[in-house]
Amino acid sequence: MSELNTNTQSSQNAVSKSVLLTGKCQEDFIVHIYYTEDTNQASDETKKELCIHHGLKWLERQDERFKIALIVDWLDSKGYYISVDISTCYSKFDFNINMGNNKEFNSVYNRSTGTIFYNCKTRKECLIEAIQKVNELFNTKVV
Repeated sequence: MSELNTNTQSSQNAVSKSVLLTGKCQEDFIVHIYYTEDTNQASDETKKELCIHHGLKWLERQDERFKIALIVDWLDSKGYYISVDISTCYSKFDFNINMGNNKEFNSVYNRSTGTIFYNCKTRKECLIEAIQKVNELFNTKVV
C-alpha cells in the first residue's frame, strides 16, 4: 500500500498546477469527479487513494477549459459561487466569490473593494485567479 501512496503523492505533485487545486480541496474535487464503486473489497482509505491516483491521471489529460468548468461546477455544489465581471472602460475582468445556499448568499471575497481591481485580461485568467482564491479559502476553513 505504501507504494500506491508514494505513487499517489508523486502524481499529485506532478499535476497539482494543471489541476489548479491543492490539499483537501484537490482531494475532495478528485473524489467527487472520479469516485467509482469498482474497487472491490478495499477499505475506504484504499478506495480514496485509488480514486485520487486514477482521478489525477485522468484529469491531467483533460483540456484546461474543461477542468475549469468542472471545478466551477463542483465549487457551486459546495456553496462557493464565482462571478466574473468585465469593465467596459478598461476591457479587463474581475471576480467576486460568494458563499451560501439557495436562500442566502454572503460575499466572502470581493477584490473590487481593494486597491487592485479589473486586473485580468481574459475571462479564463480571471476564473483561474478566482479558483486559486477559493482553493485557499476551502483549505483554511475550519471543519
